[in-house]
Amino acid sequence: MKQKIPNLKLAHLNDFTANATLEGRKVIFKRGLVLLMLLGFGVVSHV
Repeated sequence: MKQKIPNLKLAHLNDFTANATLEGRKVIFKRGLVLLMLLGFGVVSHV
């Protein structure tokens, strides 16, 4: 039993890390889109 526990923890940690990076990418992507939109509107309003 003691041999399996670290492996399960490691697998869970890997899943959690993968999910966290995926969510992080989504957030960064959304923020990037918002920034691009704001920059686009800013350029249009200045012109």
